[in-house]
This record gives sequence, structure tokens and C-alpha cells, in this order.
Amino acid sequence: MKDIYQLLSRLEVDAEAFEEAEVDEVETTRVKTRLKQSIRQQQPVRRTKRIVAAAVIVGFSTVAAGFSFPQAASQIPLIGNLFTYFDDEKTGFYDDYKVHSTPLGMVEESNGIKVMLNDAIFDGETATLTFTIHSDYDLGDHPLTNQFDIKGVHALGGSSEIRKVNAREYKGMMTGSALEGENLDIADITWDVGSFTVYNGENAKEIKGDWQFDFTIAAPDRKTKVVNQVSQLGDVQVMVDKVISTPYGFTIYYEQSIEETSSINQESTVDLTVKDDLGNVYASQGNGGYGSDLAHMNWSTTFTKLDPNATKIFITPTLDTAGIPKSKIADFKTGNGKVILEDIVIEVEK
Repeated sequence: MKDIYQLLSRLEVDAEAFEEAEVDEVETTRVKTRLKQSIRQQQPVRRTKRIVAAAVIVGFSTVAAGFSFPQAASQIPLIGNLFTYFDDEKTGFYDDYKVHSTPLGMVEESNGIKVMLNDAIFDGETATLTFTIHSDYDLGDHPLTNQFDIKGVHALGGSSEIRKVNAREYKGMMTGSALEGENLDIADITWDVGSFTVYNGENAKEIKGDWQFDFTIAAPDRKTKVVNQVSQLGDVQVMVDKVISTPYGFTIYYEQSIEETSSINQESTVDLTVKDDLGNVYASQGNGGYGSDLAHMNWSTTFTKLDPNATKIFITPTLDTAGIPKSKIADFKTGNGKVILEDIVIEVEK
């Protein structure tokens, strides 16, 4: 989500200069599908549920309930570590996900398409699923589908990527984060795939079917450190509220505020970089955020597992210079196209 805000903040447009125009059905479908992937409003769930234990699953029993029957895990081919498969830049962000994830081994087949849900991991705020698809026909290079839902989460932001591996096989990963600050011990997840949207140039085709997954997954033991420290530079203020640590990473929750009278574009967003007293720099992934307006937002960002020998972490808030008038940039400390605020230093509790 932050990427969208950053791109929009760089545009200088006059709203009065635009005229409404008709768009075709293909473009309407494309926009609706993308929007559903970005933010989903929670829908009531009334389905029979499968409970998934946080341990290796060796088999399943089948219960007749008038729904489709997930196949046994033994019918799922070995597919390797899909978490690291999607780490194109080799940042190491997903290196510890596989060992801490829950194997699901759930399969649904409908209309010539088999969807296999492989692993899931949940840190209390963000759930990440990996899956594979086998299809009797070509779904294009990057088909789109629906986002999953988490019960009790009313605003869910996330991302999804499906990649073509060969003529009939696809690999996918999907994330969903609670945008309003909820932190849950258990994620009650429903993924109603519903359909796949296939693009061929400007043409779109929707393939419908019945692929429904219902399961719960527990978050690991977590440590919460309340911080409430502020870094301020002119009209920009950043407050780190808390840090929540898991066995495979840590998440920083923070607020940003830009004064209405500021010359800085209020749609600018603050990012964080983190290093420790050993010199390690931690890879990160934003989880989205919420707020009363774009100038007053609450964000969270997840970082890779903390070095056990580190005693301090240094959190550096940065702001893209694209949101600052060129005449004002000289007033700030900058680097790599970013305005750099003062570090917030946190002692690591052992």
C-alpha cells in the first residue's frame, strides 16, 4: 500500500483538468480484481472448518458435510521452499519462514484446476500462504484471484503473486495484514478462491470454480516491547510505539504525522531502516497501515530475525525527497534520495 501512496505523491495533477470517460468491461474487471487484492472488507464465514495443528501433518480424515473433499497430503508433489522462491532479490527475508510455518496439505479441484495449499505462517498480524496450481489449460503468465479473509479483521491489506512455472503449473504466495492494529493469537482463515482472471493482452477471461479452504493457525509466542520514542525533523514526526518479536523476525509499529502547514507533501510516507550495534542491516517488508488521513498514519513493518548477539537496534526513519520542494531539500540531511531523521535507539531485551 505504501508503494501506491509513494507513487501518487510524486504526481502533480490538477483534478479539474480531468474529464470522466467510459472504460470497457476488461478494464473494469482488472481494476476490481486489483482492488480486492489490496483491501478486503471481512465477509461473514459460515463454512465447515478444518483445524490445522502447528506440527507435521501425516494424514487427514474426511467428514461428509456437503462440501468438496480436500485430498490427502500424500497426493501433493514435493515443491520445495516457496517462501524463498519468491525472494527474487535474495534479501533473506523469508529464510526462516519455512521452518516456522505450518504444513497444510490441503487440495481442492474444480473445473479442471487443482489448487494445493502448502504452508501458512502467522505472526499475530500478517498471515502468509504458499500454494501451487495445476491446470488443464493455460492460465496465462500471472493469473489473478481473490484474497483470503481473517475472521475479526475488518480491513485487510495484502498482496498476491502467481507465477507460471510451465505450461500447466503455477506457484503462488499470498499475504494479508490487519490494517487497524489487531494482534491475534489465532488466525481463523477462509480462502474462497472463487475464480481466476486470465489476461491475454487487453482481453480478460474469468474462470469460475469451487475452491474453498478453511483453517486456523496459531501465532508463535511473542515478546512485546513498548517504546513510545519520537524522532522529529521540522514538520515531520515519527513515533515508534512498540516492537513485537517472533522466533523468525520482529515487527515495528509506528506513527507518522506531517503538519497541515508543512511544505512537505502530506501524502509522503515514512519508511524505516534498521541496523544493530554489530553492523547488521535487516531486510524488511511493509504491512500497510491505517489513519484518519494520509498525513496521520499508523504503519507496521516486519524485519528479519534479530541477531542473538545484538544489544541495540538503531531505527532510522526516512522520507522520500519526491514529496519535498526542491528549494527545501537543502534544509534536510539526505542520502540515497531520502530525507533522514534522527535514529531511535532501542535496547534489546534478552
